[in-house]
Amino acid sequence: MSYASEVKKELTSLTVHRDNAKAELMALIRINGSLTISNHHFVLNVSSENPAIARRMYKLHSQNFMALLVN
Repeated sequence: MSYASEVKKELTSLTVHRDNAKAELMALIRINGSLTISNHHFVLNVSSENPAIARRMYKLHSQNFMALLVN
C-alpha cells in the first residue's frame, strides 16, 4: 500500500465536528464530483478510486443530509 493510500485511510477514520464534516464533504465533492442536469433535475455524480474515500463521503453525507443516495 502506498504512503498516500495509508494517509487517506487514516484520515478517513477520524471523527470531526459536524461543521467540519460538512466542509470536508464539500471539498471531497469538489475534487471527485460533477454536477449535471438531467430531465430538468440537478444530478450530482461522485466517484472515487479509493474505497476509504468513497466510504467517507457516503458516511459524511448520510450523517448530515437527508437526500436520495443512488449506487
